Amino acid sequence: MRPTARGWVLAALVLAVSLSVVGATSGAGAAAGPDRPDGSGFASDAAAHQTLDQPRTRVEVTRTRAGGHAAATDVDTVLASAPRSIAMTQRLALTPEARGQVRVTYAFDLPEGVTRLETQVPPEGTAVKTEGFDRTGEGYEWDGETGRPTLSYSVPANETIQQPGPEGFEGQYLFVDAGAWALVQRPQIPVQWAWQGDTPVGLSREATVAGPGYAGDSVAYLGETTVRSWTAHGQTVRLVVPERARLAESPDAVFAALADAADRLRVGDRDEVVTVFAAPTTTVEWGVRGLQVGDTDMWVRDAEPVDAVDSTWFHEYVHARQGYEPAPSARWLDEATATYYSALLALETGRATFDDFRAFLRRGGFDPQSGAVLARPSTWASAANYWKGALVTAAVDRRVRLATGGTRSFGTVLSRLNEADGPVDNKRVLAAVAGAAGSEAATFAREYTTTTAVPETWTRGQHAEAFGETPARFTYRFGDADGNADVTVSGPYRNGSVDDGSLTLYAGETLTATASITNAGGADASYEQQFTVGETVRETVSGTLAPGETATHTVSHTFTAAGRFPLTFGTDTIEVAVHEPATATIANSTVNRTSLDRPGRVGVTVTVTNEFDAPARRQVNVTRDGERVATRVVTLRAGETWTTTIPVSLPSTGDHRLAVEGSEPLTVTVGSGGGENGDATESNTGGGNDGDGPSAVGPGFGPAVTLSALLALVVVCVLRGRRR
Repeated sequence: MRPTARGWVLAALVLAVSLSVVGATSGAGAAAGPDRPDGSGFASDAAAHQTLDQPRTRVEVTRTRAGGHAAATDVDTVLASAPRSIAMTQRLALTPEARGQVRVTYAFDLPEGVTRLETQVPPEGTAVKTEGFDRTGEGYEWDGETGRPTLSYSVPANETIQQPGPEGFEGQYLFVDAGAWALVQRPQIPVQWAWQGDTPVGLSREATVAGPGYAGDSVAYLGETTVRSWTAHGQTVRLVVPERARLAESPDAVFAALADAADRLRVGDRDEVVTVFAAPTTTVEWGVRGLQVGDTDMWVRDAEPVDAVDSTWFHEYVHARQGYEPAPSARWLDEATATYYSALLALETGRATFDDFRAFLRRGGFDPQSGAVLARPSTWASAANYWKGALVTAAVDRRVRLATGGTRSFGTVLSRLNEADGPVDNKRVLAAVAGAAGSEAATFAREYTTTTAVPETWTRGQHAEAFGETPARFTYRFGDADGNADVTVSGPYRNGSVDDGSLTLYAGETLTATASITNAGGADASYEQQFTVGETVRETVSGTLAPGETATHTVSHTFTAAGRFPLTFGTDTIEVAVHEPATATIANSTVNRTSLDRPGRVGVTVTVTNEFDAPARRQVNVTRDGERVATRVVTLRAGETWTTTIPVSLPSTGDHRLAVEGSEPLTVTVGSGGGENGDATESNTGGGNDGDGPSAVGPGFGPAVTLSALLALVVVCVLRGRRR
């Protein structure tokens, strides 16, 4: 997608004695993705080939000994070496009172020697306000006195797809003011100025945002953002992530992909800085998956994945490396190369398999796009410039590599086109192919760009012959080699398999899962992969796999607290919800004797019940005369009841008060006041439920304790009988 001028262009300055410097570049803008033949996502996210309202860069300078004149539109710097410059600052602001618009304010800091400054407001600009400018017919002229004149106006922010069809849907947005935030194309205005004296006056532009936000060279986001920057291979990538965005990938993953693309795409036209905006998808229906605007700016929907054969991140980055200006017969090259290289980069960096790559290219041979003639845009159907264009570019790339023994590629062709002066037509494309790989390769390219002929795809072996072996590519998942989920839970409440689609555990339980790694690439390779719980690495597995092989590993983790925990293995993530167990109820407590004739032990029997539909836990504390002397932890399944007997020592004579969990004390008398047999039982019923707060779990005492206490009682009775 190549935008053209917005409405009007400055008239050239014509003077008798002049030095004229004229430069023209087209601010490239292109959308990722044509229609998928199966009707899936690519179509709904792709823009039609259309005109974006973006002006051509235009600079004109005239100098004489007495002074000079200059004119510029959409260019950051004019006469950079000049000792004096006009500082032109653009400020963008949201307009809550006028949804769908943004407010643009220009301020001009004028140095000594400036004698004239003129500008214009675009036809769609409204509510114009000025300070230091006078209205002059179609434009505004500096009053010659104000040191910092300003010009402000409102302009529509929303731009939508203007053409329904396979590449997009009418009414979906390319740029939008969403009310609380806006993603907009920066408006531009022309400027003319004059100076006196033999020292020229240049121009420098910069952009700012009123309030939070970020302004790139061609695109701006108004709203809260986080900006991160990385530098690799001589290029800095700025990633602008709005607070409203929800990136499907981590910023590091996005940068790693773009760094790989910068390294592998050797086609020239590498700008020092590329700015990428993540477009929020929470409230806006975008008409495209991504859009590249100007030389260095692009936006990509926040939901777009990195690891995909049709990666929008790659697609838009390739557009940023297209520095040529296409004539109509070579316009197919824009989307063809972006679509092809997005797939090739995904393959060569291990983000797609060869089968993915081949299936992606084969779409170029489907009807109706297969019947298009690429060099004749009027014949394009069903996004033929994307689909058939990608297949033809791939076939020519393979032909060039085979003809040159791999020393050259279509990247060589694209590099030569990027260096071309003036518009590039299809004849120049063919000439660049001939220059890279000879006349036979050019004849091959001519057949598939100027006729309806369709090249065939090729096998993995044929691909390796021309491109080299595809790298290893590992895929990861929780489950075994056949894709079956294999997740078990063990602990104090249960032991067995669970459904990995709805994992609910309780504190104290251990989850064990099978994790598998498959080499879906074309070469042997070693792997080292981490199993993480949240942000914490719990285990690292490693090994070596041949193409097509799968390895399985067992990973586990014990959860000690409630919460939601993502478990990640490679690119696969499952979420575990961990709850605290309920608090069981103490239903009854008894003591087996109310008196002893001398110091000894009694048994305190406690009945604990779980009235909930979930596991429960209870810590049972026994006190003697207010001091805790015994503790048992009881864990119960849903609806379960358990009775346990806890032996308690009574080491001295007198009345002892035994209590369970703050219940009414049970009194046991030791010494002269008690009977020798004292086999009466005192009891308390109901200890109350203290709620279902958090706790750990552990084993409880069962009937064996009660049996031991009874045996001890029998022995005592027998010995007493013998003494009689």
